[in-house]
Formats: sequence, structure tokens, C-alpha cells
Amino acid sequence: MPERFLRFRPDRALLKPLLIGSAILLLLLMFAKLSSEVFEGDTRGFDLYLLHRAQALRVDHPHLVDVMRDMSALGSTVLLTLLALITVVYLALVGSRPMAALVGGAVVTGAVMVDLMKAAFERLRPDAAFAEMAAQGLSFSSGHSSISAIVYLTLGALVASTRTRLVEQTYILAVSAVMTGLVGISRVALGVHRATDVMAGWAFGAAWAIGVVAARGTNRAHRHPLTGSTAALAAPRAVLRISRHACSARGYPTSRLRTTGGSRPPCRGRRTAETVSASRMRTAC
Repeated sequence: MPERFLRFRPDRALLKPLLIGSAILLLLLMFAKLSSEVFEGDTRGFDLYLLHRAQALRVDHPHLVDVMRDMSALGSTVLLTLLALITVVYLALVGSRPMAALVGGAVVTGAVMVDLMKAAFERLRPDAAFAEMAAQGLSFSSGHSSISAIVYLTLGALVASTRTRLVEQTYILAVSAVMTGLVGISRVALGVHRATDVMAGWAFGAAWAIGVVAARGTNRAHRHPLTGSTAALAAPRAVLRISRHACSARGYPTSRLRTTGGSRPPCRGRRTAETVSASRMRTAC
């Protein structure tokens, strides 16, 4: 096999944007497919079946109604607005105003897009006989599902970016996805949305959140993972200065000093009688 193929390695700088773009495209295609099926009425049987199943579940297990109400409240306008506002204010306070503007703008524009889609499709809510509680407005796509996906997935990505262990990042992102899923499931269980409304909301909200994360990534180079400050740029130089003093005190030459991520100074070279004696003299002084 030619040597050039053995040395081939995928370029991560190109692979990551490709994966992000593919995920966004796939979610948008899913949303477009659902929209087309809903517009043509092909999902009517599927939606009615799940509405009947949800109604029967509430009749057989009345205690689940309160649980579904509480889960639905996780995607309420008041709670999501508070979460977004708290995040935006915190990012502004720690000096990451571009990130604060990005998060705030993503939530506001996402909500506007949901309203525009509802006005465009003009799909009515399920029949009141299926609903456990009254809900106002149009149905497609689900506002609770869309905005909760935008808020929870975006915040989850921000928090996960501050962690270095894969298990922590996976857990945080999984919790964000579960929170988003619970909100959508509760809307169907309460009979205020059809399943296709929720699925379209998930697809749109997830694509929007991934777009926010991708936009953040373009400004992330040489910045702190969460605050976005450039103070971390001085860290390698500070480590070099500290390591140079530490190595000199131990009698190592500092001409070949290099920085690493270890906890001990990366002292290199050979200690000589001159360097050791010089370090002892400096210590005594």
C-alpha cells in the first residue's frame, strides 16, 4: 500500500463543520417531510391513533394528568424566558457579550419563526374532546417543543463545553435532550398537540440549536469555552515563566524549556555542577 495512504488522517477542522452541517440539513429535511405530509393530510390516521391512546391512558391512570401538566410546564413561555434571560445576563456579566447576544437572539428569532410557521400552516388544535385542558392558538409546529429544544439544547451545549471529560459532556447533553423530549411527550399526552406537531417542533428546535452552537464555534478560537474572554491566551506564557523559574531553582538549564500540560515543570537538559551551585546560591540569597 502506498505510504501516502498509510499517513492519511482526516482533518478535524473540516470534519466537524461537515458533521454539523449534515445534522442541520438532516433535521431540516425531516421538518420539510413532516410539513409536506401534514399539508397533504397523510398523517391524519397516525395522529388520531396517538390521540386516542393518550386519552385512554389518562382515563386508566388519572394521576398521570398532573404529572403531564408539570412536565408541560417545563416548556412554558415564562420558564423558558427566565432561563434564557438568566443565561444572557450571566454571559454579559462575565464579559461574553457576543455570546449573550447570540443566545438571546437565537431564542427571540426562534420564537418568531415558530409563530410565522403556525400562521403559514394554519393547522388547528386537536378536537377539544381529546384535550385534557384548553389551549389557545394554532398547532403546527408545537411552540413548547420548538422553544424548549432551542433553550435546553443550547444551554446544554454551553455547559458541556466547560467540561473536559466525555462522560460529563454526554450526561449534560443527554439531560438537555431528555428535558426537551419530556416537554413534547407531555403535549401529546395532554391532547393539546398532535404527534406530528411535536416531531416537527423537535426537528426545527434542534436544527436551530445546532446552528447556534456552530455560530458560536466560529468565534471560539483562542477564547474561554464559556465566557469567551481572551484572557486564556496569556496562560502558556505565564506557565512558561513559572516553569522557567522552577527549573532554574532545581539546577536545570532553561534554554531547552518547553511547555506542556503536566503538573510538573517540563525541565529538560542535564544538571551540571555549575547550574546546581548557581541555583543554591540564588536560593540562599
